[in-house]
Amino acid sequence: MFVTVIHRINDPDQFESSAQSATPNIPSHLKLHQYLTGADRKTATCLWEAPSVEEIKKYLEPVSGQFSRNEYVQLNTEGSFGLPAGTTTSAARN
Repeated sequence: MFVTVIHRINDPDQFESSAQSATPNIPSHLKLHQYLTGADRKTATCLWEAPSVEEIKKYLEPVSGQFSRNEYVQLNTEGSFGLPAGTTTSAARN
């Protein structure tokens, strides 16, 4: 499944530092496809592929929860376009 995480960042420096430190340690069952940050550094959006929203929350909240308010949105892959090709999610290959 694909999940977008919208980060409403309250401490951009700490958020970015934490994200840079955590990125090399992403568990193998999670895949970060995109990290997009706003020009003001107070909002970032990430595109994840994971078995569930809960798995992403378990990983991200300890890493970024103190520096941002995170909103998790499971994507409708049938109604979306531009998702990464060659993924393990069968719906994404349609």
